[in-house]
Amino acid sequence: LNLKLEHQNLFSQFSCHIPAGDAVGIVGPSGCGKSTLIQLILGFMEPDSGNITVGGVSPRQFLKNFDRHVGYSGSEPFLVEGTIFDNVAYGALNATKGEVQEALKKACLWEDVARLEKGMMQWVQPETFSFSAGQRQRLCIARALLGNPALLILDEATANLDIHTENKVLEELKKMKGTSTLIFISHKPETLRICDMRIELQKPTVA
Repeated sequence: LNLKLEHQNLFSQFSCHIPAGDAVGIVGPSGCGKSTLIQLILGFMEPDSGNITVGGVSPRQFLKNFDRHVGYSGSEPFLVEGTIFDNVAYGALNATKGEVQEALKKACLWEDVARLEKGMMQWVQPETFSFSAGQRQRLCIARALLGNPALLILDEATANLDIHTENKVLEELKKMKGTSTLIFISHKPETLRICDMRIELQKPTVA
C-alpha cells in the first residue's frame, strides 16, 4: 500500500501479511507511522493506493460487528461514568456478567475489583475514581478482551504497568495466540517478547 501525508510518502510499496492467530509487534521511532498503520488496519483511514484486507474482507466490512470481532486499547485510559461493568462492557451489546468477569481476570484486575465494596457494580466517576493509572489501563485492556476478539490491537496499552503486572497480563495474552491475532505497538522489549514477528517501520525522509 501507499499513503502520502503532508506531501511525504509515509508508506511506499509497503506489503505485509500477518497470519491469523499470530502475535505481531510494530516498532519504530516516533513519527514513523505506527499508529497510522493501525488506523489503516481498522479502516479509519484509507491508503492512496493498494488494498488492506482483514480476514479476507475490507476493514470496514470486518468491523461491522466491532464489539465482538475487534478489541482495541490505547495508551490513554478511557473511562466513562458508570459502573465497572459498564466500563468493561462499553460498546458491547448483551455482554454478560460472566463475560465481564472473565475479561477482568484476563486483564489481571479481577482481584482488585472483587475487593471493592460493590465489585463490578462499583460506580466509576472518571475524574475521581480511586484506581491507579495501571489499574485504569488494565480496565481498558479488559474492555478490549471482552468477547475473545478475533483481532486484538494494543497501542502502548501496557505503558503504565509495572514489570510484574505486565508479565502476568502478557501470559494471559499469550494464551490467546492461535485463536486471536494480536498486534502490539510498544517501545518496551518486554511487551514484544511473545510476538512471533515484528514489523519495523522507518521514519520517512523529508524530500
